[in-house]
Order: sequence, then structure tokens, then C-alpha cells
Amino acid sequence: MDMILLPAEKRVIDSKWVFKLKLNPDDSVNRYEARLVAMGYNQIEETGCLALLVYVDDILPTSPSQDSIADVKRTIPEQNVVVRLLYLGFTRPDISYSVQQLSQFLQHPTDQHLCATLHVVRYLKGSPHTGLFFPSSNSFQLVAYTDADWASCVDTRRSVTGYCIFLGSTLVS
Repeated sequence: MDMILLPAEKRVIDSKWVFKLKLNPDDSVNRYEARLVAMGYNQIEETGCLALLVYVDDILPTSPSQDSIADVKRTIPEQNVVVRLLYLGFTRPDISYSVQQLSQFLQHPTDQHLCATLHVVRYLKGSPHTGLFFPSSNSFQLVAYTDADWASCVDTRRSVTGYCIFLGSTLVS
């Protein structure tokens, strides 16, 4: 085996081999394990895994059926959009219910789910400045108003209740 010189613009990555015995419950040897630990990443004893960061260029789905490959390729972008909308739902409560309903169908989405996902995206695109405004002079005092009338509907005898809640001068609910 010949030794190869390291190019001047490259640097050596430190690594070490970690050897371990895997035992059966009766303390007999099950198997021998060897792992290469590189760049200061240390294996945590409890997890039994090593973090290895690898760049993956493409995922190539394979199947004997071309239809199943087409289904997978069609659903992956929709799943990405729904997952990103779920994250956005934390800051935009106006879409959280819709996105939560869409996320229930990520495994087997249909064209209706895709249309509903695109509807949420179009809503977001059309309302970029929609949100709550809290002026700097706001007092941050919580005030609630309610209006209730007991069985006021003459036909059904149902009660009608309304409310609004202000945080300072901003209506929040």
C-alpha cells in the first residue's frame, strides 16, 4: 500500500475507530461492532447511532409500476407545502384549522386535497399584510365585552350571544 501526499489546500479529518461488544441477555457475545467516529462527533452510549451528515442530490423512486412512481412524485410537493403551512399556522391562526384538516390526508391525498392546499396558498398570497397591529402607545389592558339575550328568538327560543375581546385598542377575538 502506497502513501499518498495530502494536497496543500486540503486538511486531514481526524477520526478514530470505536470497538464494542454486543452481548446477549446471558452475557454471551452476540456480535462485535466497529464504528468510525470522525471530526469530533462522539457516539452517545444510549442511542447506539452516529450522526453522519451527507448531502443527497436526488432521490430516485423505483417500482415495477410506472403508475406508483407517478403517484409518489405527484404527492411529494403537496406534502412539502402542507408541512410548511403547518409551521406557518403557528404565526397565522387564521389558517391553522384549514391546514390541520389538510394534514390528515398527507398519506393519500386526492385532487380535492391539492385544490384545497392551493386555495390556502392563494389566500396567503392575497393577504400578506393581514394581521394584528399593536401600536406602541397600546396599554396592553385586556377588556372583554359580551352581549347575551336569553331565548330571544321567537321561532326557536334559542339564545344568541356575542363577544369581543380587546388587548389595549386592538381587537383580538
